[in-house]
Amino acid sequence: LAKGQTPDNLRHQLMCVSALLFFQQFSGINAVIFYSTSIINKSTKSNPADIPTLAQILSFLISVAALVFTVLGMGLGAVFGRRTLLMFSHLMMAIFSGIIVPGTIRSVTALVVTAVFCFNAFFNLGVGPIPWATAGEMTPRYAMTAMSGIGTGIGYISTFAIGVIFPAINNWWGNYTFLFFLAWNIIAVVFIFFFIPETRDRPIEDTVRLHSIGIHTVLGSKYATTPIDHKTEAHARDEDASLLDGGSSIAQVVE
Repeated sequence: LAKGQTPDNLRHQLMCVSALLFFQQFSGINAVIFYSTSIINKSTKSNPADIPTLAQILSFLISVAALVFTVLGMGLGAVFGRRTLLMFSHLMMAIFSGIIVPGTIRSVTALVVTAVFCFNAFFNLGVGPIPWATAGEMTPRYAMTAMSGIGTGIGYISTFAIGVIFPAINNWWGNYTFLFFLAWNIIAVVFIFFFIPETRDRPIEDTVRLHSIGIHTVLGSKYATTPIDHKTEAHARDEDASLLDGGSSIAQVVE
């Protein structure tokens, strides 16, 4: 894929899928999943010996709510479009990353719990499921296995990297740790705005044809992100069929 040894030039698709899976993990979600109990415990100051602690109960409830928002996100992606929902999801995660910081500094339990809950919820609305859907909607079928393998590999490597570096960052930055994830989420919004095409309601063949030209931005009218009007498309097919029928009739008369 990277060398361009495919029937289509898939460098843009490869860059998009790789970046989306990278940003998915560097959005900070695994830091919240792995360490939500300790993050909340900083503000609740519960005794770890009291099992279950308030922080553990709240972390469990946040995890249950994640399932609900994942299902909701699947529906919203079909309504608002993948690109729009993805940018909105990253933007809201950036905002709540920033809110976690003053909450932990001032030990405001309600603020920290609300921010962690919303951070997790907005991840599951867009950043969690959409990169996988977009990968499938941008890539031709013959390259899906390779593209999925590369994306999955980048996701696992990024997950491992966050699991390893988060404790170190937490030790260095303390209560300001989530500013690191705020920055990555803002970078993700900018990247998506310039490079990720809308794939909602578009046949894979159309998306591949439009974007198999090497790495490019998607802001021009040539790469319009509005969904295809199926009525217009059907009308065009009817006109083509009429022209073909007319051509056949003329040929028969000539004969």
